[in-house]
Amino acid sequence: MRYTILIITLIFASCASKKTSSDVIWDEKFELCSEIELSKRIKFDLVEGANETSAKNIYPLFENFLLEQEILKDISIEGYKDLMYKTFFDKIDTEVFRKFSMEIEFEPFFLFATPNLYCYAYPYPYREEQLRKLKKGWQYEFCLAVNKLEAEGGYSQKNINLIYNSLDKIPKEKFSKEVYRRFYLNIVYRTLN
Repeated sequence: MRYTILIITLIFASCASKKTSSDVIWDEKFELCSEIELSKRIKFDLVEGANETSAKNIYPLFENFLLEQEILKDISIEGYKDLMYKTFFDKIDTEVFRKFSMEIEFEPFFLFATPNLYCYAYPYPYREEQLRKLKKGWQYEFCLAVNKLEAEGGYSQKNINLIYNSLDKIPKEKFSKEVYRRFYLNIVYRTLN
């Protein structure tokens, strides 16, 4: 009986580790894709006098700035829902972006990408096809939510519930990684600036 329990435990652990390793691989691919996209924007859009370190760290700098200004309550899905509400219901004074630019000593508008699904669904050409075949997983659900949001007219006040829905598709453990919050930081900066 003890050996049966041990064997079942080992099989379960083996299956869990395969899922975890596959998940870790996609996290790494997503992060690499996001970093490559940011590097391209830095290379082509870096304004004269911009600090390259600040440019490479633009997302954590902006997020920390929003926290310091108490625009972002906390780093959580609920905190970001509140941030989206403030973004689309005129609860953020646009002067805050000038303050941020002055703090980092350059205008970072072009470092914030137009929100898109590229790194979620397309890190490699077969990833989109794989998501479509599997029709499951949080990335697939997230892509569907964003596609619906864009089909309904995009990022706007009238689509706030669709924006919330897209946030809800990201697991909390993924959302704790800064790279998964970049999509929404792009929305804030691009919408209000």
